[in-house]
Amino acid sequence: MKPEADGTIWDGVIELRDDLGVAGVIPLTDDDIPSPGRWRDAARFVRERGDVVFVQDVADALGVNKAFASTLLAKAVLSGKVRNLGHRQGWTAAE
Repeated sequence: MKPEADGTIWDGVIELRDDLGVAGVIPLTDDDIPSPGRWRDAARFVRERGDVVFVQDVADALGVNKAFASTLLAKAVLSGKVRNLGHRQGWTAAE
């Protein structure tokens, strides 16, 4: 499954086969799949803030130390949900 334009990672369905006794379709979204880490919390914070954020902002909001907040932001950047503005310029939500 590939990321959609709206920033979702998971967008699909589970199809139940009739030969197993149950036929149907179960939709899947980001909220249905457990997160592999807290980077999604960091990405959500950046998106909801709607402005430039810094490592300390993320650390304070998530209750973690700055080093861990930096790691979360790096993972959010790799996911395509957050954009790094450069050294000491902060992060914003990806368009």
